[in-house]
Amino acid sequence: MINGTPSEIFQPGKGLRQGDLLSPYLFILCAEVLSSFMRRAAENATIHGNKISASSPVVTHHLFADDSIFFVKANHEEANCVKIILLDYARASGQVVNFDKTTVSFSKGTRMADRDYVAQYLDVRVVEAQERYLGLPSVVGHSQKVVASVIRDKLCKKLQGLKGQLFSKAGREILIKVVAQSIPTYAMSVFKLPDNFCEELRSIVSRFWWGATNGKGKILWIRWSKLCRPKCFGGLVFRDFHKLNMALLGKQAWRFLTDRLSLMVRVVGGKYFPNGSFMTVVLG
Repeated sequence: MINGTPSEIFQPGKGLRQGDLLSPYLFILCAEVLSSFMRRAAENATIHGNKISASSPVVTHHLFADDSIFFVKANHEEANCVKIILLDYARASGQVVNFDKTTVSFSKGTRMADRDYVAQYLDVRVVEAQERYLGLPSVVGHSQKVVASVIRDKLCKKLQGLKGQLFSKAGREILIKVVAQSIPTYAMSVFKLPDNFCEELRSIVSRFWWGATNGKGKILWIRWSKLCRPKCFGGLVFRDFHKLNMALLGKQAWRFLTDRLSLMVRVVGGKYFPNGSFMTVVLG
């Protein structure tokens, strides 16, 4: 299609360059083949996946960007099925799994002999739990302290490295809106963070805005709530972290109410890992 009109058939003479806009689409097409392999194996009962609850659908894999996670039982048959799928996918697509970056974790009910066998058969590294997925801890309990510490450390590291005293007010405004306030966005769309933690984030960003150096604060000439107002009312349109958190969670709630085909809508309660023998494989 050229400008919306079908053209004559032609044979491309060059490959895709690095950064070509078509590259992500080709990757998605290849990943869809991998997903089809996993779905077919589940339909044939060669792998069984995992269920969050008795009434929820079976989950065999997650694909996001360049991260791939498989959920299968920790036994010889399903480990062999995963290995065959990866080899077939590699031959068909030309993509090769980096086993140095591939890890496997097991549920608590898995025998040590099964752990050792599966890890040696797949030639992957065993970890107790996947440390991070999409920038957040993969295992989170009732307390959000772990999530909060990750966000706080990342925000402090980013702002300290920027050295705000070297920027003009306009430069700091852009850095706060583009960098600082975007760091907790994903976490806030998933978790309800404590109000005191949102206040702590506000304090960190506020000190950066007013040019605090070496932990020494400066006079805060205007309340932060006024800086969050629209520019037509004398503000700078900074975000209030607590309100942002509630708005993002409200967006998720609206999606659950309106999208009845969403996977999360069909999942009801339960624990993620059963007490049986189970493993999670994260591909590199």
